Amino acid sequence: MALALGAWTGTAPFATLQWTWRGLAGGVLATAPLLFGLWWCLRTRFPPVVRLVRLAEARIAPLFAGSTMLGLGIVAALAGLGEEALFRGVIQTAIAGHVPVWTAIILTAALFGVAHWLTPTYAVLAGLVGAYLGWTLAASGNLLVPIVAHGLYDLVALAVLMRVKSAHSSPFTSHSLPSVRLIDMDAIDAIQRRTSVRRFRPEPVPRQVIERLLDCAVRAPNHKLTEPWRFAVLTGRAVARLAELRARHRGRRYADPDSAEARAGMEKVRRETEQTPAFVVVMCAVSADDITREEDYAAAMMATDNLLIAAESQGLGTYLKTGGIMRDPDLAALAGLEAGFRVVAVVSLGYPEAEEAPRRRRPAADLTRWVE
Repeated sequence: MALALGAWTGTAPFATLQWTWRGLAGGVLATAPLLFGLWWCLRTRFPPVVRLVRLAEARIAPLFAGSTMLGLGIVAALAGLGEEALFRGVIQTAIAGHVPVWTAIILTAALFGVAHWLTPTYAVLAGLVGAYLGWTLAASGNLLVPIVAHGLYDLVALAVLMRVKSAHSSPFTSHSLPSVRLIDMDAIDAIQRRTSVRRFRPEPVPRQVIERLLDCAVRAPNHKLTEPWRFAVLTGRAVARLAELRARHRGRRYADPDSAEARAGMEKVRRETEQTPAFVVVMCAVSADDITREEDYAAAMMATDNLLIAAESQGLGTYLKTGGIMRDPDLAALAGLEAGFRVVAVVSLGYPEAEEAPRRRRPAADLTRWVE
């Protein structure tokens, strides 16, 4: 695109590119403010930025799942070279031929922000980055500086975003980066932000993410370490079977299952289920001892809550279902329920379609008695 637009405007994309050690060093140094901005985005509690970070984890990270450092490096290098050639090499340079350089920088930055429109917040941040990169070109006179800064920043940002697995056959990727949690959310934040989510985006939840949530679930308090919980994860065709099962169960609520009202209710449940990427069926041991049975049920529900909070901390939405369907023999068969266990919860899991505010609750102070 840079070459085509350059030919049309008569502006050579790489006219200001100089392959010098000074330009390379300048590009590396110019990355520092960008990395500081990344650090701030990961640490701030400013709601629009928090939502943006969650969105990036949900939409961008899956695109690079399993990528190596070499692969991410190639992507980052191409992004730095291609985007800087287009925006700084062609657009900013062409505009600067007709207006003062700072006007050209601002106009090009605005175009850069619009081109990166993921959310309004992202567009604004991208525009600020574009203005900074435009300044580095104006100050240095060498396109290599913004190219290196852009590419190096993208590499670091992607590495933070992703779990990079080593490719053992390649000498360039003998070490893998650790998994980094992009959302810097502590337990109290996750608890206070969690709310029930019914509508999810269609992208699947990676298996390794669900496994991590289940690892959190089994850390729940459990008297005598009976470990009463069992889990079944439903995805793909199993979700379609659950959709039909739930629709049939909903139909039993109506005096006339063939009525228009009943059909509408069944279709709503079926569609809602089919549009959910994954479900976790939580099962619990049923002890012959009354006290153990009660303690085990409490432990299984605490494990379920661990899963919900861990999911929130990772940018996932959940919806907890209990009630009569837990006793449906078709659900037991679908989940592979073992003898001596019962289903106690079904958790919907996916990336929220939209940000939802937590439902209002009565303050704990209104419900608490202090005894001394």
